[in-house]
Amino acid sequence: MAKPDFGTRKPEPEDLEQMVSSFLYEKSLARQTNLMNAMVTAAEDAARVTGLAPDRVARLRTAARGAVEAAMDEWRPTVDSVVRARLQGATVQDVGQRMTSIDSYYFNMYRSRKTEDYPVWQKAIKTELSPEQFNKWEGEQKARQDFQNEAVAAFVLAEFDRKVLLNGEQSEALKLKLAVVIRDYQPDLANYFSGSDGVHGTCNTTACSSRSWG
Repeated sequence: MAKPDFGTRKPEPEDLEQMVSSFLYEKSLARQTNLMNAMVTAAEDAARVTGLAPDRVARLRTAARGAVEAAMDEWRPTVDSVVRARLQGATVQDVGQRMTSIDSYYFNMYRSRKTEDYPVWQKAIKTELSPEQFNKWEGEQKARQDFQNEAVAAFVLAEFDRKVLLNGEQSEALKLKLAVVIRDYQPDLANYFSGSDGVHGTCNTTACSSRSWG
């Protein structure tokens, strides 16, 4: 964040508030953009996999935007409160440094649910995709997630093996354990390492489960 230029005048208390508000706005805009890109991509991905008609794709995009807005309406006040609490006692001189030191993890962890779980998106999925189309889409999402999990496990295993030489039996045992950990904690890992809420441009198969059709 750029250091403000007050010219020759003395900084006032309202300058501090303006700096904090600008910081929160920038974080909010970045998160909203990430969520929007991911959800719109999910809608377009569904269209690609299922051959969805253009008018149905348009309604999915609209629902995606609605889900993002609903997610942001819950995210903004929570993060605003947390950030301001962490900046208690800050001055105009040091607030920039203190804001920069707030890890991005804090901005990704505060959510009551995944963006795909909001009713506006779930209702659109139920309305615009037939059960057959949904199953086809869900199958591709699962295959993609499995491939990603295997790639992550292989990378971690290779790095571990580079530092601690493993024999074949040890390597296979660790590979199986890694697969379980990555599968169980994938949403949390995605949240920690990404700037979004873990959607990553596709619909999470757990969030978009077949419960959409009751």
